[in-house]
Amino acid sequence: MATQPTTKELWLRFFDVDVKFGSDSPALLDLFGQAYARFQINPAEARRRPYEFFVLSQPNQGRQPFLIIGRDVWPLPEPELMPGYVFQRVTATIGAQVNSHLLFHAGAVTTGGRAVLLAGDSFHGKTTLVMELVRRGFKFLSDETAAVSRASGQAAPFPCALRVRPGSLKLAGFTPDAITAPEWFGKKIVDIEQLKDNSVGRAAPIGHVVVLRRPNETDTASRDLVLVLDRVDDEFLADVKQIKGVSSLRVLERFQYPVIKLTADRRTLVYARIESLCDVHRILMLDIHTGAGTTPNFSGPADVRSITSSQATMELLQRFQGGFRSTVLQETGPTKLFLEMTRWLGAAKCFQLTTGPLPQMADVICKLVGYAG
Repeated sequence: MATQPTTKELWLRFFDVDVKFGSDSPALLDLFGQAYARFQINPAEARRRPYEFFVLSQPNQGRQPFLIIGRDVWPLPEPELMPGYVFQRVTATIGAQVNSHLLFHAGAVTTGGRAVLLAGDSFHGKTTLVMELVRRGFKFLSDETAAVSRASGQAAPFPCALRVRPGSLKLAGFTPDAITAPEWFGKKIVDIEQLKDNSVGRAAPIGHVVVLRRPNETDTASRDLVLVLDRVDDEFLADVKQIKGVSSLRVLERFQYPVIKLTADRRTLVYARIESLCDVHRILMLDIHTGAGTTPNFSGPADVRSITSSQATMELLQRFQGGFRSTVLQETGPTKLFLEMTRWLGAAKCFQLTTGPLPQMADVICKLVGYAG
């Protein structure tokens, strides 16, 4: 008779969403536990019915590992895909269900009782810049997911562990070899206070929004989407090409898993449609990048210019997390969401910063916010 695997659970809270994550894999639970250490709660603290995720990594009778989300079962065809896909799916589901806060692909720090949002596509150096600012004395709210309270308009802490390359740690003035941390897809899982004690900040009104752009970055580059999938087929690609606003779709063949790169008007809505198509075709989305899709070299100069609050709002909306499942988007619609955001961004000073040498970028932000260190 086959022995049933021993399973354990991890309970987490993301603002108004409680999550129960279970698995028979101690290694996977430990990895998630370290990534979300500051979100963990005891089961008795749960205030509402949790969203449930369950990963069975070693099913009996030679069957594939699988992920269960509610009543939906997703096979995981290769063990090495498990952490990347599960992280991506859990993050997307949480982003869609949180209603009390708006979540954006952006970093956030505070100084002098005011928050600075650092919006930018993937590979624009947000995490590295956040680490440099924290090293200089700013307080940490997030490096990848900025959260804004819909009730108060304040930026709130969203302190996931950083997933950071050793080279980025070194660039920001830290010693990678001195930091004991697990690695996940070539990145270290590091709590911010492993880098600097007492560095997590508190919720604060938004004083500044800084949008990161690369030198000579075109509007087309700012509309790029790069998706890593477990597989693609002709039918799926044909459906993606039919999405309104999609252009220049191509499959990049030089990677271990299929990577599709496309340019999309209204990128957030296009991504939401692709998420839906992945569900229909039973395709796993392992990772997503926006923008150029290559690591920045931080060559200068780090130039800055003012932009309007409306421009900053549109930049943040392009990086809104939640997709087509978002309860906020379904409740308010894009127009009301834009107006809601302009209310709490009305008093903020907004800028576009061209990425350059890291010390220059940090100097520019310190000058903008009046931080002397």
